[in-house]
Amino acid sequence: MAKLLKILGRTIGIILEWSLVFLIVFAFLIRTSPVQTYLAQKATNYLSDKLNTKVKIDKVDIVFFDQVALDGFLILDLEKDTLLAAKTVFATLDDYNLSDLNFTVGKVRLDEGYGHIKRNAEGESNLQFLVDYFKSDKPSSGKQLKLAVHTVELNNTRFRYDDARKEPKNFGVDFAHLDVSNVNGSFSDISIVGSDIQANINNLTADEKSGLTLKKVNSSAKVGKSGIYLSDV
Repeated sequence: MAKLLKILGRTIGIILEWSLVFLIVFAFLIRTSPVQTYLAQKATNYLSDKLNTKVKIDKVDIVFFDQVALDGFLILDLEKDTLLAAKTVFATLDDYNLSDLNFTVGKVRLDEGYGHIKRNAEGESNLQFLVDYFKSDKPSSGKQLKLAVHTVELNNTRFRYDDARKEPKNFGVDFAHLDVSNVNGSFSDISIVGSDIQANINNLTADEKSGLTLKKVNSSAKVGKSGIYLSDV
C-alpha cells in the first residue's frame, strides 16, 4: 500500500508539473503575435460565415489583455463593398462591466482608415446587418449600452456617406452624398448613452469633395435624435 501511494503521489506530482509547464507555455504563446493572429483569423472566418460577408484582419498584437493593435482590418457590407477598413486600429480598454453594459475605452487610434455608409432606396443602411446580428434575442432588460471613450485619434482617414433616396447636387456641400478625406484630429471625452453621443473635437482638419476645407476646428459636439449641435466653435 505504501508503495502504491508513493507511485500515485509521484504520478500526481508529474501531472501537476507538466500542467504548470503547459500553462506557462500557453501564457507565452498567447502573447505572441503569430498565435494571436491565428486566433483572430479563426474568429474573423467564423464572423464572415455568420454575416455572409468578408471580415479580415492581417495581424493582431495584444498586450496585457487591455491593449490591442489590428493591422489590415477590413469588413465588407452585404453588397461586398467596403464598409470599414484601416491600415491599423489601436485600442486600450480601461474598464468594463458586462452586467451593466458599461465600457470605458482609454484610446482608439485609426490610421489610414476608410468608412462608407450607404442607404438604399428604402432608407435601409448597409450597417443594419451588423446591428441585427449583434442585437440580443433575449427580452430587453431596460439597460442601455454605456460606452465612454477618452480619446479617438484619426490619421489620414476618409469617410463617405451616400443616400440613394436623394439625387446628387452639382453645387455646394451635398449632405446626402458626402466624401470627406484627409481627416486628421482627435475626439476626447466621448460619451455614448443609447443613441446620444457627446464629444469634444480637437484640431480637426478635413477636405470635402465640394471644395470645403476644415482647418484645426475645435468644438463641443452633441449628436442625438433631435440633430447635431456644436458649441464653443
